[in-house]
Amino acid sequence: MTVAIWPIAQHRGPVMVREPVVVACALLSTGAAVIHFAVLGEHWREWWGYGLFFGVSAWLQLAWAAMVVARPSSRLQIVGATANLAIAVLWLVTRTGGVPAGPAFGEAEAATFPDVLATAFEVTLGTAAFAVAALHLERMSLRRWVAGVALLAVAAAVVGLTTASLVDAASGDGSHDGDDTYGSSHEHGAGQR
Repeated sequence: MTVAIWPIAQHRGPVMVREPVVVACALLSTGAAVIHFAVLGEHWREWWGYGLFFGVSAWLQLAWAAMVVARPSSRLQIVGATANLAIAVLWLVTRTGGVPAGPAFGEAEAATFPDVLATAFEVTLGTAAFAVAALHLERMSLRRWVAGVALLAVAAAVVGLTTASLVDAASGDGSHDGDDTYGSSHEHGAGQR
């Protein structure tokens, strides 16, 4: 099955629900990846392990977004859902139980707009991707214009919110101390993830 990025242009009749949901998941994954790229540098300066985690996560989220749109499959949707939900669980652990490794080991971090947004994207896409893979959505359809409007709304929300989080991440207020390569003081600010 091929997913049309813009169902309005590709279909004459109804659009299967699965198609716009898969594209919405790809948009959410891209938004989370962009946020991870935005905070990669500050995390790398703190400890290479943190930077590596954010870099690998971002590239995998981008790759998954491209693959799930180009060649959607239930297996690929489950892999993406599982990986994104695992990142969200790790985020929750770092906010409640403390960072599990590196120089900030054991320190609980405060939540900020960029990291809450990326986590919301990951949880939403994880839930939706599992639903698409598990449910028989090929039997459900939407009117073409409804699918198009829904996708445009998701795209606008992801772009707008991600852009706002990038401004927040780039503000530098209280962000990682760039002079301390290994982060003996683990202070996060607006750009924390």
